[in-house]
Amino acid sequence: MSAAAILTKTLSDSRRGLIGWAVGTALVGMVYASTYPSQRENVDSIPEALRQSLNVDGTAAGYLQASVFGIIVPLLAMIYGVTMGA
Repeated sequence: MSAAAILTKTLSDSRRGLIGWAVGTALVGMVYASTYPSQRENVDSIPEALRQSLNVDGTAAGYLQASVFGIIVPLLAMIYGVTMGA
């Protein structure tokens, strides 16, 4: 059996879980995006050196990059990979 066939079969068998993880990850991004207006003052109060090290530029995109796409989504992807491999 080829590697592509095994991958296709695995994804087909676990499509409900994969869809659930994808929807959950998208919801995490949306929840964080919805909290940005209230977090804007917190972002402005971070010292400049720390903002540069975290790549937070004071915009909504910078906030999401630093919090969601920089930390949370990679952690969720690793958790999904470990659970699928177990």
